[in-house]
Amino acid sequence: MATEQGYGDALSVASIASLENQGPPLTPAESHAFLDHPFADDALALRRWDEDAKTPGAPTPSLEHFRPHLESCLISD
Repeated sequence: MATEQGYGDALSVASIASLENQGPPLTPAESHAFLDHPFADDALALRRWDEDAKTPGAPTPSLEHFRPHLESCLISD
């Protein structure tokens, strides 16, 4: 995402502060190494979802909407 034109301009104030606390941006070599990781796509998707969740006034489904997803994660003996 650090390589996406305009990505930083779309970040929330909270995300910008969080990224500043994490240290300097990755170097190009570090970015390529990260993208080679088997779960890089999942990490990038999570980052986008996290940012999208900070949209004021965005509709939020009810807890009942999430219940099947939560229950599917439970382990039963």
